[in-house]
Amino acid sequence: MTLDIHIGLSDLLIIYLTPIALVIFGSLFYLAALWLIVQLPFTTFDFKYDLLFIFESQKNLKRYRYSRFPFLTFFIKSFGDSGFQALYLYRVSRFFHNYHMGVARDLVHRISKLLTHVDISPYATIGRGLNIYHGLSIVIGKNTVFGERCLICQGVTTGSGAPQIGNNVKLWAGAKVMGNISIGDNSEVGANGVLLESLPANCIAVGVPATKIISKAIPA
Repeated sequence: MTLDIHIGLSDLLIIYLTPIALVIFGSLFYLAALWLIVQLPFTTFDFKYDLLFIFESQKNLKRYRYSRFPFLTFFIKSFGDSGFQALYLYRVSRFFHNYHMGVARDLVHRISKLLTHVDISPYATIGRGLNIYHGLSIVIGKNTVFGERCLICQGVTTGSGAPQIGNNVKLWAGAKVMGNISIGDNSEVGANGVLLESLPANCIAVGVPATKIISKAIPA
């Protein structure tokens, strides 16, 4: 006994297009919900300020800085930028942490590590306007404190104590900031530098271990 199965073109379209349509509409729904959250008038995890800083600091986005977050560009950043995604998920997990919702906090944190390969502890304190540039293999430990408008690149690690990082600080690719040290405002740690001692404001440090090599001009 044989069983003949006849599948028509319409059946094939349904079989193959349905899951694709579900993925597309699910993604659009997620992004639309994210967009609406960002637009809410009350402070939503400081993420709206983060977006403004990202649009201002990245050259390819500067042309959009006077528009109100163009929808298409927002979608592209949400899909294609792991640093953008990791920062948003950190803000959400930090929100849950502040309101003592430990299960939700840990769940969002684990999802973030799985999706973005960036590990930002919800116990870390990060000021507004963080720009994660090429966000891969970044680890921000639980006692780290960041100021506002900082830049971190791929491979950066902070931890092994409670690093205190000021405003407008730049940590370039592979930089490590370890121990109970501080970095002053407007300072930088060069690529692959390992900073083990406090760095004053307006300075650049490079090397292993990283040491101050130059004092920057104080911004006007």
